[in-house]
Amino acid sequence: MSLLNENLIYLDCDYEDKDSFFDWFSNEMLSKGYVKESFKESIKEREKNYPTGLVTQTCELAIPHTDPNHLIKPFISFIRLKKPISFIQMGIGDEMCEAKLLFVLGVTKDGGQVEVLSKLMNLFMQEKEMELIINEQNKFKIEKIINDFIGGE
Repeated sequence: MSLLNENLIYLDCDYEDKDSFFDWFSNEMLSKGYVKESFKESIKEREKNYPTGLVTQTCELAIPHTDPNHLIKPFISFIRLKKPISFIQMGIGDEMCEAKLLFVLGVTKDGGQVEVLSKLMNLFMQEKEMELIINEQNKFKIEKIINDFIGGE
């Protein structure tokens, strides 16, 4: 079963900052039955303690996620932003990145986050596929590109 489907892909979204994004995203996923009420505070707190911003050769992005106990069912959501949101880079202290792409992970399987992160890192190194994700308007095509790399849970 695929963790990403076109109903979890949001293109050319606009948020003031990462807090407003997390507020919107948490409410969206709560209404779709993917997360518990505790998800919003949990993902904000985890991002504060363990930043997820990443600068790749093709773009700057973030991979926010939180603990499985705040999830109802597994998912991966892809969000492409109109204008970047500032995230602190993972593992680099206080250096910022301006994320244009967000991959929100809702992985419930033990060890699953590491596995999905590894597969995503492989995708991020693929210049051609990343350029398509950055520019493509067809959600189905974006879904296919991402799912070809991450597979199911």
